[in-house]
Amino acid sequence: MLFYLLCALLLLNAFTSDAQATQKCIDKAIDTRAGLRFCEYMATSKDPKGQILCTAEGYDDVAKQYCAKTCGYCK
Repeated sequence: MLFYLLCALLLLNAFTSDAQATQKCIDKAIDTRAGLRFCEYMATSKDPKGQILCTAEGYDDVAKQYCAKTCGYCK
């Protein structure tokens, strides 16, 4: 499972730009090949400790950057 997450992160990194978007409440991952499914995965899957990936340590930075809307980091 960790392998799939790392592959998804690699794809996200390869297909996104460093340009700063306006501060809209959106999921940046939707504009990538992984798309909405990645954010749904982050919001519903759990890490080995049982925490949802959106809030789990080590995953939360990715969630804030790519899945802010789905993970509830913006309104």
